[in-house]
Amino acid sequence: MTYAPQPLPPGVDPDDSPFETPPIEGIPFETGSEEDLAIRRILDEEDAERRSGEKGDKAP
Repeated sequence: MTYAPQPLPPGVDPDDSPFETPPIEGIPFETGSEEDLAIRRILDEEDAERRSGEKGDKAP
């Protein structure tokens, strides 16, 4: 016997993690190294996207 999937309650995003994402600390890369700069660039881009989303400015 197979069961049909049940609909999710309103406001539940199936892609959201049930766990809080901890801050990234103690990364063993030297400051200014290629890895450090790449991680900082990605985090800065995510912060900028998050801030623009809060303002309602969605890029196409």
